[in-house]
Amino acid sequence: MLTGPFKKWGHLHKFQNINGKQTEVVDEIEFEIPYGKLGMLFEGYAYKQLQKIFEHRKISTTKALNDN
Repeated sequence: MLTGPFKKWGHLHKFQNINGKQTEVVDEIEFEIPYGKLGMLFEGYAYKQLQKIFEHRKISTTKALNDN
């Protein structure tokens, strides 16, 4: 990550075919918060916030695809 709140950031999208009719999108996230041991205290909080963000994105994407 060149700029942003994380010391390390990796985000991989995986697309999996389900029965030839549906696609499941899986996000794999790897992150590290800066500031060493102090930053580690906030990893749980950051993880929960990322879960909320990606759940919102999942709902929005599903809605957008179903509206078409």
